[in-house]
Amino acid sequence: MFQSGILEQQKYQSGSFSTAHQVQSDLEITITYKPETCGQRAEQGDTVSIHYTGYLTEDEIFHSTHDGDSEPVKFIVGRHMTMSGLDSGTLGMCLGEERRLVIPPHLGYNKKDRPVNVPENTQLILNVELVGVEKRGYYQYYVDLCHTLYMPSFIMFVLCSLWEMYKDRVQARKNFAKRQKYFEKLSQLR
Repeated sequence: MFQSGILEQQKYQSGSFSTAHQVQSDLEITITYKPETCGQRAEQGDTVSIHYTGYLTEDEIFHSTHDGDSEPVKFIVGRHMTMSGLDSGTLGMCLGEERRLVIPPHLGYNKKDRPVNVPENTQLILNVELVGVEKRGYYQYYVDLCHTLYMPSFIMFVLCSLWEMYKDRVQARKNFAKRQKYFEKLSQLR
């Protein structure tokens, strides 16, 4: 079932894969085809399109995007839009590269996203081909920067508003207490 021309097999250990995205330590990645030149490489934040065939065992397929009129799967690398093992396994792939990923259960599907034909706590085997890479544009950097700056600014705005409300309440209580003392003195004078 699997391609016999294995070029290189590496079991990545935490920290040994030199990218900004740390590959899971027990994810097994086997490069089965690598183009002669790597025009585009999948990096964190890029939108990738992949075709894959997923196996439960060496012979039992649970899903394939090559069947019928299935479209390639698209996701943004590093955004946890798919299972962790697939997300980490596509990082660093060249356009046209093919890999075999052996994904342990804890890096596979979570309970809510698991297809019905995939049993719980199952090791998955995926043959993955990178068919498209959309590089992260300047617009996305701008959006991320705005999100990064927006949240602290919003939190600061809320905290300042709460502080102002607190100060107004304290001042209102002080004014009320002063008026109460004034009316008490007036009533004592009469």
